[in-house]
Amino acid sequence: MRGAITCGALGCVVAAAAAWACGDSTGSSFPETQEAGAADGATVDPPPPPPGFGGDAAPGADAAVGPVSSLSLEQVWFVTGSSGSGKNMLIDFRVKPPLVTCGGNVGTADGFEGTGVFTDPKDGQLLFYTDGRSVYNGRDNFILDDGGGLNGDRSATEPALITPMRGGDGGSFFIFTNNTNVASPSAVWYSTIDLNLGPHGTVVTKNQQLLSGNPGEALDVLPHTNSRDFWVLVYDGAANLKAYLVSGSSVSTTPVVSPTGLVGAVKRAAINHTLDYDHLALAMNFGGANGTIATAKFDRSTGMLSDVKTIVTGDLGYHASYSADGTKLYYVRGTEGWSGVAHQYDLTAQKETSLGGTGMAAAKLAPDGKVYWAGSGKSFMGVVNDPDKAGAAAGFVVDGLDLKGCRVGFGVPNQTAAYLEYLPSVPK
Repeated sequence: MRGAITCGALGCVVAAAAAWACGDSTGSSFPETQEAGAADGATVDPPPPPPGFGGDAAPGADAAVGPVSSLSLEQVWFVTGSSGSGKNMLIDFRVKPPLVTCGGNVGTADGFEGTGVFTDPKDGQLLFYTDGRSVYNGRDNFILDDGGGLNGDRSATEPALITPMRGGDGGSFFIFTNNTNVASPSAVWYSTIDLNLGPHGTVVTKNQQLLSGNPGEALDVLPHTNSRDFWVLVYDGAANLKAYLVSGSSVSTTPVVSPTGLVGAVKRAAINHTLDYDHLALAMNFGGANGTIATAKFDRSTGMLSDVKTIVTGDLGYHASYSADGTKLYYVRGTEGWSGVAHQYDLTAQKETSLGGTGMAAAKLAPDGKVYWAGSGKSFMGVVNDPDKAGAAAGFVVDGLDLKGCRVGFGVPNQTAAYLEYLPSVPK
């Protein structure tokens, strides 16, 4: 379902039949270091937002307090370089074409898979970013006070997850980290930061353990329908999905547990959501050619999963990403899904299409409406120009985004969530 968009000076909101949102870039600014990687002919005009996948607000909720689209919170990406490359990058989607900053003052985190970012939904300014081990201020690229030593793993698919902490001075956030690495003994932890403490922001509490077991390298967050709280999602092997309620400054240690009907010890995995926050892509690999990508519905009022459907199986499962309209999935076949050929699955037609390329890894929907594909060691990212379209009409270009001298790793930034009434108040 395609719906109308409710927008204002504070950004765009996911309300009834409205899900796509790009923040208002008017008056935004970015550190001077960004200019080093500017794409030729780049302009500061934001791309026109395409229609999104129809969403639903909480019963009786006013649209002005609904959740903003994940894309409003991810307008600048922090992407780590391939292992040993020594250079990471920022990709600014407020600029058309996207503006790439390679190396320079970009944070020197040594992860080479997933990351987490948070941009102000009002103007797209990058507030901070992390690889799950170190946290950097987006204003000056300095590491936060006590900002190292978080318990993420540099080789986890989704090592970091960010969500705002409600209340306080508007500068506080949770960072959830995942130190799973191919089903090794592992845990999920959380830390809190305050960007208004110290010259660059401060990690206030660090590495509080939430759970142990096998979360399968995956983390996701969805907004509750009450327009206040959040659900943090992790795997419990393949058999269950656990949803932990985040309310104010507290995290519940008693999860809502939903059986998936899937079986296996998850090695590499990801959880991603549609723009309406109501459907999930559950990607998991159990080793070698034994992998699964499934879809499911998520009830944001109860935290329960339902209607789990296996979509594709085989040599895949590292990652999967939805198109903006929620009708297509993008993933890789080959080497457990972290180095292989780009694929699309049309959920309406129930048809899989090989798009091409080699050595592709994680894919992610960007604020410009396109899907961008990482691939370890590559000096470019693949781009799907029209990801709502089926098959070849989607327009996959293997080398669609030049990385200005950087070489990308396997991963892309994780998704996040926030509410429109959350107004970050931090130095910029």
